Amino acid sequence: MASARLLAVLVLFGVNVALAQICQAELSDGLGQEELSAPVSGVDAAVHLRVAVELVEPALPRFVQARPLPISAGEPGHEAALFLAERRLLPPSWQPQDIDRQTWQQMINSFLHWYRIDPLPLAEPNTVGDLIADLTLVLERVSKAIRPAAMIAADPRNENRISFLAIIWNWTVYPRLLVVNPPDGLSLDGGMRPVMAAMGNCVLRLETFIYAPEQTAKSLFLTHNESRMIIASSAPDQSGVWPLWVDEGEELNYFGFLHPDVADLEVYAAVFDGPEVGIPRMLSLFPRIRTNISPLGFLKHLEIPAMVSP
Repeated sequence: MASARLLAVLVLFGVNVALAQICQAELSDGLGQEELSAPVSGVDAAVHLRVAVELVEPALPRFVQARPLPISAGEPGHEAALFLAERRLLPPSWQPQDIDRQTWQQMINSFLHWYRIDPLPLAEPNTVGDLIADLTLVLERVSKAIRPAAMIAADPRNENRISFLAIIWNWTVYPRLLVVNPPDGLSLDGGMRPVMAAMGNCVLRLETFIYAPEQTAKSLFLTHNESRMIIASSAPDQSGVWPLWVDEGEELNYFGFLHPDVADLEVYAAVFDGPEVGIPRMLSLFPRIRTNISPLGFLKHLEIPAMVSP
């Protein structure tokens, strides 16, 4: 573990090594050498872990009401600590001034547990660079464990025009559909790969796609006249607005970010209330879609890690 952290630290400080760790730029967010070598605090740990969590789990709803925190609203680090506490990633031992190995280990282990990943033994964090080095190792393991699948819905009038994009996101602590607002000008003219790259990030790497006309894509999540779509959370965060029950018949306007409720969002999390679509229905739709996985692989992406609960 010491050698793995050393490798990550060398990369952070710009040393030319063959094997780089993932998400360094996102985790360091432009920090210079002096800032990376600064003594670490509990606030640093909370801030950087939140960045890592949000890279893997965009628009993650809160699980619980946070207990009173040892940091006041408005203080630097309060929002990050609250975010983690509401998702059961902030142990009672956490303090804003400093961070010890045991507390940091507990924070990381709780995160890894969401994906059934064994604990990653960590050394005492002494600098901000140590935290980031640990998190690059964590995100490497998480990236290999998760099972995101891109749902690409096409306009029925033009098969290369995107109607809506979503990520089927079930192998997670909070199963949901991540509906993604496409960047301006994105189309299927160049194939699936550029579209999937635009939907993901340094850790959320999309390799699997499901392509279908918009009505077929919609029917993968909503049974006819029996299910309701609910927006649970979003990025940017608008926690005071959600949950929102989508009016029946308005789903495609929400999927396509045409409704004013979602027009300014980058991504939102949708869940569905009502009868499950079910495996037979899923398989019956298979001839109407294009995908790079088998029916069994498709069902694997719909699995939920039952042993993990928020």
